[in-house]
Amino acid sequence: MGTKQAGKARQSQKSKPSRSAGAALSTSAQAVGSSRTAAAAPVRVGVVGVPPMMVIGLAALFEGSPKVCIVQDGILELLRDSSLTVLLVGAPNESALQELMATVRVYRPDVRMLVFSPAVAEEDILRVIAAGAKGHLHDAASVAEIEQAVQIVASGSIWAPRRVLALLIERLTLASPVRGQRAPAELTLRERDVMELLLAGHPNKAIASAMKIDEQTVKAYVSRLMRKVGVKSRTALTMHAVENAWLETPR
Repeated sequence: MGTKQAGKARQSQKSKPSRSAGAALSTSAQAVGSSRTAAAAPVRVGVVGVPPMMVIGLAALFEGSPKVCIVQDGILELLRDSSLTVLLVGAPNESALQELMATVRVYRPDVRMLVFSPAVAEEDILRVIAAGAKGHLHDAASVAEIEQAVQIVASGSIWAPRRVLALLIERLTLASPVRGQRAPAELTLRERDVMELLLAGHPNKAIASAMKIDEQTVKAYVSRLMRKVGVKSRTALTMHAVENAWLETPR
């Protein structure tokens, strides 16, 4: 891709509406993500399992972006790069995607994975989130959508289409309590409130605002919930709650 072509592509992509449905990529976390300051350093994003020409195109589109820096390198070099916050992960099929994600989890459990694929089915997206991804982004997403998804995932929240988040909540509320492990008996009402907001995809700042408490208190609640379950991440906590119908337990 030549310099002139890259410039035209960058200008065109930024001015055109997304080819993917905007509502499908609108989550409850997006409004909070848009308030991040422009002065923050760009998030360094590695790209693995994505076709080389698409990687080159992404790098050209985000050249000079104050929010996202695309890092081009081999998978081994990317896994060794401790400066990376987010990995944009793709694969030719679901089996290859799951294998690649498992490799990333082994060598870089700290990095946040954002799956980049043409999948639109709710079940496909739910599976990648259950497998450890922080979110899913359609490969026809616009530059603005990619920037926002990266910012949300880098902050520790989950990025997913609204319909997928709704499905998570629906499964939580309709699941039979006998299917899984009930919520710990000592779960407090405030911990339940935090859990409900986590399931809706809200980051700490939004939870603090909704509950009228400070962010440090929210972090303390989340840490306490993770200790009770025996997990080490917000994603694992959320999926555990969904799979085991925690909020079916009467208040």
